[in-house]
Amino acid sequence: MTQSVAEKLKNGVGLREPVRVVSDLHLGHRATRVEEVGQLVPLLDGVGTLVCAGDTWEEIAGEFAGRGAAMLEELRGLAAERGVRLVLLPGNHDPGAPGPGFVELAGGAVFVTHGHMLFRDGAPWSRMLPERRTEVERVWREAGGEAESLDGRLRVANDVARVLVAPDDLKGRSAISRIWDAAVPPARAWRMLQAWRRFPGEAARMAACFRPEARVVVVGHFHRAGVWRRGGRRVVNTGSFMPPGAAWCVDVEAGRVAVRKIRRGAVGCFEPGRVRTIHSEGSE
Repeated sequence: MTQSVAEKLKNGVGLREPVRVVSDLHLGHRATRVEEVGQLVPLLDGVGTLVCAGDTWEEIAGEFAGRGAAMLEELRGLAAERGVRLVLLPGNHDPGAPGPGFVELAGGAVFVTHGHMLFRDGAPWSRMLPERRTEVERVWREAGGEAESLDGRLRVANDVARVLVAPDDLKGRSAISRIWDAAVPPARAWRMLQAWRRFPGEAARMAACFRPEARVVVVGHFHRAGVWRRGGRRVVNTGSFMPPGAAWCVDVEAGRVAVRKIRRGAVGCFEPGRVRTIHSEGSE
């Protein structure tokens, strides 16, 4: 049977190496560090494919959607000029992204998804969750057995994201304002901390269930960059381009997986930093 374009992307077909994975650019948001798309050019240099693993732009945030869409088109143009294939995975801020819900790289050893499917509530720290929990449960109820498959679970996660979209968004750009927003009310901060604690284990369990051959699981969504070992797998979070956290990238080539912290260069561009290999073909 001939594979569809989406199926080929999921399986990494046509994704020229090296493949670089980033996430949570949040293009268009008032608080993103990406003020101009040209700041991302160094992340395109020397790669064959750039996978943006969700929350690339503010698709469903009305206040920022227009600017986000315009910045996304700029990113498409920059990638095309450099011969870089751009793959956009959906996240909870852009559930309508045109790419598949996940991609597999290095022959299935690397599984990449945004991460909003790891929890039933998508974003357990959402301000909207307490008043919309009934709607979230309705989405799951209507999905029925469909949610037992990987594709079905991802569709449910995207529907939950649309349920939880807030009518307004943050008004400040500073790290202080974002920390305050995360900490108030305290129950929201507690839910966020619990999600940070749990997501590496949930990512490893998801892989064991749906993609047992995956040795490395790459997610974004939680804005907490790092590498964890869970259930015999490496779980990588690529962080975020939103303050106060840091952004990382993951590079995949010839069965080798490396993580790199993204730093700000002298002219304000985002550049990949020192390489740290976390997996190579044949290793555990």
